Amino acid sequence: MNKLVLSFEIAALYFLTLALLHLLFGKEAFFMNIQPNIYLAVYITLILYSGTLAVALGIVEYSVAYFAFYKTPPELEDIYTLIVFGSLSFLFYLLNNKNVTLLKETNSYLQEKLDEILKNFYLLKVAYEQTFKRYMMNMSIREILEELKRKYMEMSQKENKDINALYKMLESVLFNEFEVRSFAIYAKNRRGHYERIFCTENYGELPNSIWQDIIQKLRFNSIIKAADINLETAGFLACIPVVDKDGDAKMFLTIQQMEFRSYNLENLQLIGIVLSYFYRYVYGHSNLIIPEFGEEFNKDLELCINLKKKYDINSTMVIIRCIDLPNDFSKELYSYIQKYTRSLDAIFIYRDRMVVLLSLTDINQAQSYIEKIKNLLKKDWTINVEKNLDFKMVPITADAEKLRGLIESYE
Repeated sequence: MNKLVLSFEIAALYFLTLALLHLLFGKEAFFMNIQPNIYLAVYITLILYSGTLAVALGIVEYSVAYFAFYKTPPELEDIYTLIVFGSLSFLFYLLNNKNVTLLKETNSYLQEKLDEILKNFYLLKVAYEQTFKRYMMNMSIREILEELKRKYMEMSQKENKDINALYKMLESVLFNEFEVRSFAIYAKNRRGHYERIFCTENYGELPNSIWQDIIQKLRFNSIIKAADINLETAGFLACIPVVDKDGDAKMFLTIQQMEFRSYNLENLQLIGIVLSYFYRYVYGHSNLIIPEFGEEFNKDLELCINLKKKYDINSTMVIIRCIDLPNDFSKELYSYIQKYTRSLDAIFIYRDRMVVLLSLTDINQAQSYIEKIKNLLKKDWTINVEKNLDFKMVPITADAEKLRGLIESYE
């Protein structure tokens, strides 16, 4: 169909050319010695564009038109001229077409390679993000959170609890680890209004005109950046909320100044994790997802559920059960296991089992923890107690009811 349409177009162009020449030159139009030879120029141009069709149609249509006007076949010299110029033009067409085909193949090959490079770059980026997150979860972020917990435990043992010490520690962490230069913390009071409870010396209050937009977005966003509300020039970089299981923001941190090299989504997420732990220690209260496990354990459990929901940060619960062991022996065994469990992790003894909440720990890391405990027991205990221990891993899900069902199913 395309060739038919092309043939019709070429024939029409030849016809229009011949009609125009006849209108301008009359009978002289069909003599090849007219200078410049317009028909020959059109003939060569169409051959270079379309190839064989233009050669055949050019000669045929010229011959038919010549015979129609003069009632005699065209001169052999004219036909010979058309054939020679047509052949040369067709040769150039073939050479050009070969080059075009080669360029298309090269372009296609380069496009495939570019797509492959972009795909590999994306995979590399994803691998980097996962490695970065795992490194931060395993190293510096854990150290920060463990130090925060230690400060909280020290403060809770004193009669005069100095909350400001925790705020100063948080300020130091944000300044040194994340290069945040200016920020403020707001918390919801009993009347349901947000009030500023801490800020750096160089923090400037945000205009009232933008607060409503920020607060509306707090419920649906884990992190609000300046670009989300078009406030790049309004002294605002990011807002990081701490939300409860219903999505209500209980506390949020606003950042006004931060070093450009540190201003990225990964660091903002890590700040969100630190802020979540900070809220848990300073203001946290528990919804008692599993009342039997106590309030402190439930605070940590709710925190892990919220981190899974907000940032897709994995945590795992390990349930260790003693089978056919005296109670005193089981308690001694649990105390030994607790000694080799990280201070950031929560532990609760419930009936004949020990429940360990490994925060910021995926299922593979939890398996490594179990293997470490088993190896330590083989090394340090003369009695083979491993056969009397049953280990079960329960991944923390964002659905509290589903998680409770998984735990209760372990009987």
